[in-house]
Parts: sequence; C-alpha cells; structure tokens
Amino acid sequence: MTEQDDHSAGDTRWGGDEAVEVESYRTYCVTAFCGLGLGLLSLVAFAYPLMWILPLAAGIVSALALRKIAADPDRLIGRRAALVGLAVSVLIGIGAPTRVLAHRWATHWQTRRFAEEWFQHLADGNPHFALEMTRDIRKRRALSDDLWRQYRDNAADAEALRQYIRQPVVAALLALGDSANVRFYQTRKFTPIDVGDAVDEVFAVTYEDRGKPKTFFVSVAVGRDFEPYKGMIPLRIFAAEGGVEPVGWDDSTG
Repeated sequence: MTEQDDHSAGDTRWGGDEAVEVESYRTYCVTAFCGLGLGLLSLVAFAYPLMWILPLAAGIVSALALRKIAADPDRLIGRRAALVGLAVSVLIGIGAPTRVLAHRWATHWQTRRFAEEWFQHLADGNPHFALEMTRDIRKRRALSDDLWRQYRDNAADAEALRQYIRQPVVAALLALGDSANVRFYQTRKFTPIDVGDAVDEVFAVTYEDRGKPKTFFVSVAVGRDFEPYKGMIPLRIFAAEGGVEPVGWDDSTG
C-alpha cells in the first residue's frame, strides 16, 4: 500500500476508522431536550398565568444546554434542539404575559366606561336606564324614551323600579344629580370566572355640603362575558355599594 493509500485510509472525509470512532463517541445532550420539552410545555402559560414560570425555566435550561455543548462540541450534540427550546421559551415568555395584560387592560377600560354610563343615567334622573343595565343583555330593553312608558304601564316593572330607587346608593346619587363629580379611583378586584371576568371598580363621588367638598366612594361590580352577543360586548352591573373605604384613602383629605 502506498503512502497516499495509507493517508486516505485514515482521512475522516473518506469515512476512515477515525471518523467512525468520533461519531460513535458523540452523545446527545439531555439538557437540550429537557429545555425543548419545557418550552413546548410552556404553552399552558397562555391559559394559566401561574404557569409563567415555565417559559423562564425552559429558557434557563436551554441556555445551560447551549453552554454545555459549546464547551464540549466534539462530544455533545443537540445544539439545534437547545436553540429551538430557547426560541420557544422567549416567544411564550413574552407572548403569554402580553396577552393577559392586554386582555385585562381592555376589560378594565370597558367595565369602567360601562360603570360611568350607569352613574350618568342616575345623574340625569333616569333610574330606569340604570336598572336596565343590571339585567342580562339578552333580556335588556333598548334605552329609549319609550322605556319609561313600559315601566309606568307594567306593574311588575314599576315595583322593580320603586325597589331599585330605594337602595341607599341609588337614592343618594339621584338626590345629588349632576351636582356631584364622579371620577374613577381604583380597581378593587379583578376575578376571572368560567364565562368571563368580574371587575369591582371604585369611584369617588365628590359634592359640596355647606360650601365644603365632601367625598364618598361607590363600588360597582361589573361582569363581562367572553362571548359577544349580537355584535355587542356583554356587560352587566351586578351590584353597587356605597360607603366603601378604598386602599390608600386618607379621610383627612376628603
């Protein structure tokens, strides 16, 4: 055998013994595939905010795998799996919180506007409009001039309205009318439920009493369903409570 033949026999490019030995010696990096598995499992973070820890863990594990492979590339393989795991974890780690925060922002904005509309109806002296906002959207009637006649001519509706305006917070807001200044103060509670969200919004109501400003707080519980109804967002006033004490309020300033 010539010298050239000897060289070709040991050349890894031609599949010599050295190439076989190197390939058989390399092994998969288990950490890389663990990171990839955690990354795929992180999809549940879109449904459960408590699972936001998963994409973080997947990113850390995948980064450690890449470090291991870079330190010993002749022995470990799995760099592509580690890169995919890292990319998936970053995308989910950003996407899941963004989706939840965007949903909450939109829900807060919608429920706040709905509650403000309720306050405005009472300020305008239209408690029947405010009462309709407490009904399920599927049973709610149009807020029109004809609605007052429906309440007047129907004994059950008339009694429901009488009971409604006797509620202390409703009576107080009707008495103040448009002389009161109503402003949003804080969100007291945000509760996800099976069919939507329940949001407890707190508003400050300021009025003048003998030339001095006084303030009391009203908590309005608003429900929002996930499924639209005839192109409308299903919102509903579930309860209104006066005399609440919000977090951070100092009586001496009110």
